[in-house]
Amino acid sequence: MIWDIDQEIQEAMSASVMPAYVAATTKLDSISGDPFFIAAALVKGASLVTSEQPRKGNVKIPKLCDSLGVLWTPLLNVVRTEGWKF
Repeated sequence: MIWDIDQEIQEAMSASVMPAYVAATTKLDSISGDPFFIAAALVKGASLVTSEQPRKGNVKIPKLCDSLGVLWTPLLNVVRTEGWKF
């Protein structure tokens, strides 16, 4: 899905997602589009599909989703569930 960055998503990024990043890492210069995706899923009640896996010591989408109550699923699960063949 494609969503515009509306006021509600921006507020979720500022109030919820970025504080979670700041609490989890000191490497804020390495953050890319992840906050937008997480905030959009949080606001829209969507599940985030990611190829990242939770890893100890790394700030990854799954860890932040878990901490914010955002549902997520690994990309491989979607591929298998949908029966995609490559």
